[in-house]
Amino acid sequence: MAQQVEKFFGIRLAIDSYIDKREYAELCQRLSGRVVEIQEAHKRKVRVYIHKLDITIRERHLGVRSLEDRLTRLNVAIRINQKAKQSGYISFVDPELVFRPDDEVEIKRHMARISYSLSGAYCARHAGYCDYIATLVADGCPARFKTLGVTATAYPAAKLKKRIDNLETATTKLQFPLTRSIQLALDF
Repeated sequence: MAQQVEKFFGIRLAIDSYIDKREYAELCQRLSGRVVEIQEAHKRKVRVYIHKLDITIRERHLGVRSLEDRLTRLNVAIRINQKAKQSGYISFVDPELVFRPDDEVEIKRHMARISYSLSGAYCARHAGYCDYIATLVADGCPARFKTLGVTATAYPAAKLKKRIDNLETATTKLQFPLTRSIQLALDF
């Protein structure tokens, strides 16, 4: 599916495989104790996949320079595969473990879903947003279950809404497989 949010708003979503070595070491340290607890509780080995959600914003798009004139709100939700959730193979790490806290970004973390809500004003002040997502995958998880679904919905400001035939929202839905090309995995 085309990235409608990028097409209409100049906002690109990606799950990035690059993680700074210093940040990666810090993430590993923060996660290691929690992963050992989870493995002991579930009596099976798990792998940790660390991803970087990367939201980048073009300064100018469709002739509208100010992002506040393009966007009122951007909502992003990341979900694990429904069958993997039901079978208990995949979950996000502890919901209280926030990697990049930001008082201006509303973040809701659950074991099967993480959602972000960014205002147009926040996006205008920052060139983008990124956060780390740690996903636990239990041994024996079928390959077809190893995916993350990302949905982004952007709400236009009045100026952009008029320019694009009263556009109400634009939604992008993407699937990211948990493969070596987009993940870093740790064995504990």
